Amino acid sequence: MLVPALPPTSPTPASEKFGSTLGPLFASTSPGFLPMPGTEAPAVTDTSQPATQPHAPFRNKTWYIPYGDVVIQAGEELFRIGSFPLRFHSSVFNDMFDLPASNDNHGCSDTSPIVLSSPLLSAATVELLFNWIFRVPNTPETAEDAVALLKLADFLNMELLHTAMSDFLTTLPASALSPSTRIHISRSHHLTNRPYLEAAFTEILRGRMRSLSVADHVNLGPDVVACLSSVFEAMTEHRAKLCANVPPAQHDAEACTGQTRKDCNTAWKHWWQVSVVEEGLQNLDQEPWSGQEIVSKLKVMSAVHPWGMSWQCSDKTMKALSVPPLSTVIFGDDTIIKHALPILVRLIIPP
Repeated sequence: MLVPALPPTSPTPASEKFGSTLGPLFASTSPGFLPMPGTEAPAVTDTSQPATQPHAPFRNKTWYIPYGDVVIQAGEELFRIGSFPLRFHSSVFNDMFDLPASNDNHGCSDTSPIVLSSPLLSAATVELLFNWIFRVPNTPETAEDAVALLKLADFLNMELLHTAMSDFLTTLPASALSPSTRIHISRSHHLTNRPYLEAAFTEILRGRMRSLSVADHVNLGPDVVACLSSVFEAMTEHRAKLCANVPPAQHDAEACTGQTRKDCNTAWKHWWQVSVVEEGLQNLDQEPWSGQEIVSKLKVMSAVHPWGMSWQCSDKTMKALSVPPLSTVIFGDDTIIKHALPILVRLIIPP
């Protein structure tokens, strides 16, 4: 049995088009397939319509303004706004609107919008952008919103937006973003605020290398991680010296003599071992104490002196740790960080 040929002027059936693209497997289910004698013909699936109909784009509740002169689609949402502010803020939008249109209505109606196809230009992010352009005040609500707008500023070549988001992010409390995130956005989006970077690096160095997560390593990059690793090694050596070498206690010449002085020394060494070494430097559940924290703890303890030292001796010891030569040892971590910061910052902001 032969299949009659189609006339030359007849359009190719949809099933044959799909069959030629997907190969014999799909072609075997097309209407033109002839089963072998004695076999049951397979069920024919209608491929002329998709299994699920795509959602029609809908109008954004905030930024669909009837008197706007351009219609933009981002994701499944339609925005109708005035084009002039977009042209003013972004050379990318300006060039986009000047491109030859496929038809006279392109960008002027819901059925023929200008489609923003970049993953950076989702409906939510475009709404953030329009909030910043058209609203007063236009401060973003969260640090995450500001970072999203900063990415858009680079992508769309929007200098004013970049400056505004840079200023906003660098004045946020340190808790708003992790230090590795602050360093990452500084490098990726050309933030040149040195104190902002120094504070982020200091926060990392006050902790432990093992506290850095995989996300932190990705944010920082291999060059920064390698540099931080060498600084952490120096910090670890410094803390090991503090654990092994107890600074000498200072005594009141009149009130602390004989057995009292021996007891005072014993009490001081016990306090240093328990409070500084075990609790402050070796406790992996918290950040290690800095030299300043050690002295601050000693100030508190010298006021209540429950650990065996007289208040005169504890007060003299606390003061001795705050000035050279003992302060050079106690505050060695500050010296290491101070020397490391310019090197780390240069990795992010080249000279």
